[in-house]
Amino acid sequence: MTSSGTYNFGLSNSDIVLEAFDRCQIRPNMLTGEHMVSAKNSLNLGLATFANRGVNLWAVDLQTIPLVQGVSQYVLPAETVLVLDVYLETYQLSNTVNVAPSFSTTLNSAAVTVNQTAHGLLVGQWLNFQTPVAVGGLIISGFYQVASVISANSYTITAASTATSTVSSGGALPTFSTVTGSSTVTVTLANHGYSVNQTFNAISTTVGGLTISGAYTISTVPTANTFTLTASYQASATATLSENSNLVRVSEQSASVDPIDRILSPISRTDWAMLPDKQVQAPPTVYWFDRITPPVINIWQVPDGNGPYALKYYRMRRLQDASPTMGQTPDVPFRHVDALCADLAARLAMKYAPALFKDLKMEAKEAWGEAWLADREHVDLNLAPDFGRYYRDL
Repeated sequence: MTSSGTYNFGLSNSDIVLEAFDRCQIRPNMLTGEHMVSAKNSLNLGLATFANRGVNLWAVDLQTIPLVQGVSQYVLPAETVLVLDVYLETYQLSNTVNVAPSFSTTLNSAAVTVNQTAHGLLVGQWLNFQTPVAVGGLIISGFYQVASVISANSYTITAASTATSTVSSGGALPTFSTVTGSSTVTVTLANHGYSVNQTFNAISTTVGGLTISGAYTISTVPTANTFTLTASYQASATATLSENSNLVRVSEQSASVDPIDRILSPISRTDWAMLPDKQVQAPPTVYWFDRITPPVINIWQVPDGNGPYALKYYRMRRLQDASPTMGQTPDVPFRHVDALCADLAARLAMKYAPALFKDLKMEAKEAWGEAWLADREHVDLNLAPDFGRYYRDL
């Protein structure tokens, strides 16, 4: 005799319900609509308890959150049960190009098309627009990911808000204006969004005898389209010139350069509360997972402008809802099907066959124990004492 050669056996949710009632000595011809409703509730309650008994390896997946400078708290998907391993991915933007501004926007859309000859970019790669560009009521500045590649000469990014007008192949860079004998530099940039004391980073541009380069603190904001900087010396001429000779400077992620990953350590709510400065900006090193609904993850230090960064985390998700209709199967692997049947049988016995409850409860415990022991990573476990606090200065 030969074996089947197949690996297809499995039970649907309805099969599991019938099996569980059989263990309670309630046969299919005895079942009513009330039985099925009760079984559905018990089945889903049983799946909920699976999430409380340990890490379900089949329900672990990898999630990614692009981090934003100055933002420390991020809302996670509601089905997240546990956060297991968290690491910071830092992307290296090794290619720098200077291109003419050619951006297209559509009214009420956050999609922005960038026209750039032979860009060579792929979906998901990171960009840093070092020179801000005003287009369609938006300011394109800082880090973005390539959302789609239209052609070899154009791609799209997603802005933080929707455009207020439709623009085709346009965009304006900041212009710097100087007055003879004055150290004040007026910057014109439509809908710039800056406020006094914020920092403006300028690409080296020489205008009116002044070289505007590096970080400046904004002195005044006369209008929504202008603000002023104070140079370190006075201009020798009255002049106006666009930043970086009216070219957009873009740093791009190279497909040949790998990102760098660094593990983040978990801390407790108390540890978080003890942090003296929760807003200090630097590459994040720790996180606090707050299990509210929906759950949130708080990271510290707060992401700075030296990214782009992405937070990657393995999480255990909630098991999918189960319904004994339409041939649905439970969100468990084959090695846990018997444990689910045994758990459901014990729950139904509590309601319909109390004389069998004790025995079925014991069977459910044994079935879960066998499944749980098998559902783990078989790797070496190394334990080492932490002597660090023994050597602290008193």
